[in-house]
Amino acid sequence: MTTDTAVRQTQSATKRWLILGGVLGAVTALWYWQYFTRSELGVMDWTKETFYFGALRDSLRHGHPPLRIARTEEVMRWPAIAATDSYLANPETMFLSPFLPLAVLPVEWFFRLYMAGSLVVAVIGSVSLTKALRWTPAAGGVLYALVFLNPWLVQHVVIGYTPWVTVTWLPLVAALVVRGRPVWAGVVWSLVVWAGGMHVFVWAMMAAVVVVAVLVVRRLPWWTLATATGCAVGFAAPRLVLIVAASGELADRVPSSSYSSVADLWGVLTDTASDPYAIPAAYDTFGVNLYDGLFYTGWWFWVVSAGAAVWLGRRSWPYVLAAVGFAVLGYGTVWKSLGGVFPFLGVQVYPWRFLCIGYVFAAIIVALGAERAVRRGEGWLLLVLVPVMWGFYWRTQFFAAA
Repeated sequence: MTTDTAVRQTQSATKRWLILGGVLGAVTALWYWQYFTRSELGVMDWTKETFYFGALRDSLRHGHPPLRIARTEEVMRWPAIAATDSYLANPETMFLSPFLPLAVLPVEWFFRLYMAGSLVVAVIGSVSLTKALRWTPAAGGVLYALVFLNPWLVQHVVIGYTPWVTVTWLPLVAALVVRGRPVWAGVVWSLVVWAGGMHVFVWAMMAAVVVVAVLVVRRLPWWTLATATGCAVGFAAPRLVLIVAASGELADRVPSSSYSSVADLWGVLTDTASDPYAIPAAYDTFGVNLYDGLFYTGWWFWVVSAGAAVWLGRRSWPYVLAAVGFAVLGYGTVWKSLGGVFPFLGVQVYPWRFLCIGYVFAAIIVALGAERAVRRGEGWLLLVLVPVMWGFYWRTQFFAAA
């Protein structure tokens, strides 16, 4: 290969990844534009989020980090606030983040910039991960779309659970692991905890344990991911210790049950018609809180994921088993029982959220199927995702305008 040929190939590859990033960015802007242009940041629990961000802003403006939460009767109804008045021991509060300097701005401006910047990180991380895995841009785009264009992100932001935004950092973490930079992966991963995403951190840790186990069984290199996991725990340790110390009271708030039948589970996974804002009905439908437990994928996504799993054969088995395993963790009183033995598990208050991890594994199966289809010259098979994305878009607009 001549030098000129190598240069042209490099330039062509760079252009391909830039195009992928541009497409993902443009589609993301289309998806979230209505939320960014709404007059208010959200409804329901935004009293809590405004309280958190207001405390952070006031502390920074006075030149010191926030240490204590001046709790009032109005905010004591939220479990994390009721459990402790320590700002750092609260798993939902932002303490360190690359976006922290923006927190001195009015809350409405800060959060819009924070969320927009986080989505940019998701795009960059997804492109980097796709490149590191040597996937086709189409496969990387499919995984990004299924995770970050799913209505669950904007819906949780609108109801006032902004720690979900930290999930946007995980593709970058994965990309750094694949590229053999575990320490940097650990640094980025730990920022999820410092930014208030304790639940997301726990989900990623549990998913990492599954992936490490798969790598060990398949006799593939697993030290990089294990090292990244250890580094993440180490870098986040000062805050993790405080959170775990306060988690005993949180464990008492874990619901006594979750979805407890196959019918309930199917409803949680496929329902797109229920209104999560219809209180009090939304508090206990399918055994979950609708505004916290639904996925809005519809039944067709699960048909596509199951079809991809069958098509991929044994390659999909670890992901299928992981998805099923996390569904079991969220079933009935399983997590409540485990929390009685290990009180620190109370940092994950709502057991049905483990379906989030299972959903990501199901999305990975679809992305692997997309990769195989494109490699085989059967990219037209990706059209089966059109109904899924159509539903995602309109449901996102519904939540963005709520």
